[in-house]
Amino acid sequence: MPNKSDKTVPKIKIKNNTIVPASTDEDGFRSPRTPRGNKINTNNSPTQSQFASPNRFAALQDSNIFDFNNTDSTEKAVTVTQIHNESTNMDTSKTPPLKRQIPPIFIANQKLDYNLLYKSLINLVGENGFHCKSTQKHTKVQANASDGYRQIIHFLTAQKNAQFHTYQPQDEKPFRVTLCNLHPSTSCEEIKSALENFNLSILQVVNIKQRLTKIALPLFFVDLAKDENCKKIFDITSILHTKIKVEEPHKRRELVQCQNCQE
Repeated sequence: MPNKSDKTVPKIKIKNNTIVPASTDEDGFRSPRTPRGNKINTNNSPTQSQFASPNRFAALQDSNIFDFNNTDSTEKAVTVTQIHNESTNMDTSKTPPLKRQIPPIFIANQKLDYNLLYKSLINLVGENGFHCKSTQKHTKVQANASDGYRQIIHFLTAQKNAQFHTYQPQDEKPFRVTLCNLHPSTSCEEIKSALENFNLSILQVVNIKQRLTKIALPLFFVDLAKDENCKKIFDITSILHTKIKVEEPHKRRELVQCQNCQE
């Protein structure tokens, strides 16, 4: 049997540890050692800018166009501004005026004799006063001038069998407003006479009714002639011992079409 004294002891490994002596002062005090860590790279600090943007206004510093002490530079600046103003005035003078839009006239093709219509329109407005375009249901007549448009309308109105429709020109449309808070039973003639006392040219006054139930509403449409005083109606706050409110008509959200034939 092996003896207990025969047990072997493992080998001891001795590492070579370097001991850094602590710095001591003259009084015998030791200063603490600073821990070793990663060095901070000052070149990549967030406070330092990574790029340099060029000065976009550096060209103005070198130029003497705004140097008021230099007479040559001021004369150059004045000539540049004069040329710019002259060019803008020439551009505004060359802009053509807005062309007046003349609405077309649509004549039904059911009982239409185009040869007779064509000759009648030539005698009425001349050969260059109109042009036509035919479709399956209508013949479109487009006048080239507003006077010719009125002459064609009067001619077709005088014809008994003429079936046509057109649109009202934009400049001939009246100025329409809405009167609120008036009782529906108020006479339209009394409203018209009350508004005419404010030096307004009233064309017509119409009571507004609900579209489905046809119930009269406390609202009235007022059509005025387009003149300098037409917008003064917004300053009126009371007529016929009733406080009113004048507003612009609300725009229709539905499509503009005929309620009978859906065209």
